[in-house]
Amino acid sequence: RAANAKKNKRRLYQSSVILSTGLDSAGATTNLGGQLAKQNLPRLWLLRGDLGAGKTTLVRGVLRELGVRQRVTSPTFNLIKVYPVKKHGLARAVHVDAYRIKSRHELAALDLGSFLTDKKTLVLIEWPERLHKRWRGPLLKINLKHRQHGRWAQVRNV
Repeated sequence: RAANAKKNKRRLYQSSVILSTGLDSAGATTNLGGQLAKQNLPRLWLLRGDLGAGKTTLVRGVLRELGVRQRVTSPTFNLIKVYPVKKHGLARAVHVDAYRIKSRHELAALDLGSFLTDKKTLVLIEWPERLHKRWRGPLLKINLKHRQHGRWAQVRNV
């Protein structure tokens, strides 16, 4: 039985593409973020892409859909920004920009664990590969890439 349970658990977290689309403008990227925020998706989102690929623009759309009216910018220098929200069963959204994180001490200082275990918190992490951490599902992986005309987005449920 234990072997079957382990196999079923592994299947539960297998990756599946839920969306693959071209985005012809920043507005389309913002709209995609808003549409994703309306779905019943995991509470941890990992956003990957080159500089300027649209990670923060997508987060802006998510936060707008969640009712955030203040200006949303990448938390590049303070690394983390917490927004109070009251939509879709959430109490807060946490936006992390891990681009400048260089050590485990900096990662520990973010105290992500407390946010990741809170079921009423949506955690959005830009540059998750910089954290050198193995993420466990359920989570959403969003890859953004530059194209000749606009961007391309792939969204995976893991």
